[in-house]
Amino acid sequence: AGARPPREEERGARAGAWSALHLWRLPRGRQMAKADGAKGLRGGVPRRRRALKPALVTPDDMSPRLATGHEASCLAWNAGMLLLILLVGGLVLWHQYRDGQPGTTEPFQERDAASEQNRQEKGRYQLLERLVSDDGSACDAVLDTAQQVLFLRVGDTVIGGRFVDPSVEDQPVFTGFAVQRMLPWVQLVGESRSAGDSSGGNSTVAKGILVLGLGDGSTAQFFAHTLKLPIAAVELERCVITLAQRHFKFQFQEGTQTGTAVGEPVIEVHHKDARLFIDQYDGSARGKYQFVLHDLYSVGGNNVELMDPVELMRLKENVLHRDGVLLLNHVGFIDSGERAILSESIVDSLTRVFKHVHCYRDLPLDVEPEEASNIACFAADRPFEFAIPTEFRLLDEAEYSCFWVWRHVHEWEVLQHITLRADESYDVDDEPLLRRHASAVRDAARFAAESIYTREDMRPFWEFVMG
Repeated sequence: AGARPPREEERGARAGAWSALHLWRLPRGRQMAKADGAKGLRGGVPRRRRALKPALVTPDDMSPRLATGHEASCLAWNAGMLLLILLVGGLVLWHQYRDGQPGTTEPFQERDAASEQNRQEKGRYQLLERLVSDDGSACDAVLDTAQQVLFLRVGDTVIGGRFVDPSVEDQPVFTGFAVQRMLPWVQLVGESRSAGDSSGGNSTVAKGILVLGLGDGSTAQFFAHTLKLPIAAVELERCVITLAQRHFKFQFQEGTQTGTAVGEPVIEVHHKDARLFIDQYDGSARGKYQFVLHDLYSVGGNNVELMDPVELMRLKENVLHRDGVLLLNHVGFIDSGERAILSESIVDSLTRVFKHVHCYRDLPLDVEPEEASNIACFAADRPFEFAIPTEFRLLDEAEYSCFWVWRHVHEWEVLQHITLRADESYDVDDEPLLRRHASAVRDAARFAAESIYTREDMRPFWEFVMG
């Protein structure tokens, strides 16, 4: 009751002892010299004691026995607390591991089953062959044993697919390829320009189909066997040509074709950059093409540089017949948000070069409208319509089959607010959207490619090929 309040120096000494204890080391320097002062710190709460005069104690003044006993007591207490914390933490982690992840209600057994399912999904794929492209990207032929589908991928893009089952191997794996197969069925309406009209090309007879971007070769093969016309394909990557021939039943002859047996479908393949092929092509001497399929992709998505109005005009003048039709395929969005700038810019380029443009999605408009999809744009200088031969109309029309797509594709027309401007004249100072919004277009192209790359139904495939 008669104890005086501690002086400021004493409070400082006690505070120093507390700090040192919480750092799990014996206090050095200013300490209390009495043993009962040290005992007052045991149990975590200092007991009330009589006031002590603080003193600066050096190691030489301190009793070795007192220092050793105090240090051993603190270390034993700290070691015990550490063991207790580790024991409690281990028990908590064990319960979380047994009952589920922290913050979830998923039981351990379900997680184990999900992991096993994921291993099985990845195990359904077989890598048949891997080559390396000219830019270092992987070129793979991958078999999906569950769906019996053979995929061709380059880098982060799947550019082809074929059904293994012979009964359906003539059907395209992707609906986008079904739309591309409609190109020969485009029938121009109205009279052709006179032979003396040199605009858009010369008056020579059109020849066959030019395919820019080979893919797995199935589209070019379909054209050759169906039309019995000469087909030319231009492909940048040698690995694509090789895998198409080895695994996708693609048959071709390298370089310029000079003649084959009567009735034998001919496909000549040019291992060359498409832009270089177009620049060097002499249509006056070699003849121009009735149809051109423009399906060019680079690592990372759409090759938007080749969709500029200047590039399209060069294509039109050098390789496309004056009464020819161009089909330009790209991956884009049909919504009206920021992502739509990609498709709107591509179609804007087409309307500056051709008088009639119509674009179609490869899926019904109410099916995954927010997802990226193939958009096929047909362009010509004369009005056109689709005239599917009678023999194809009588074939199977199972949902999403090639013939089912042909029957319904006219219902999936998109981007009319841009295509309707095709017959308008543009001011020379009106910069194309592709250049005006170049950065936004590149971002949208990259986003479109990534949206397909990250689709949930393709997740096991990408985990397999990237693993």
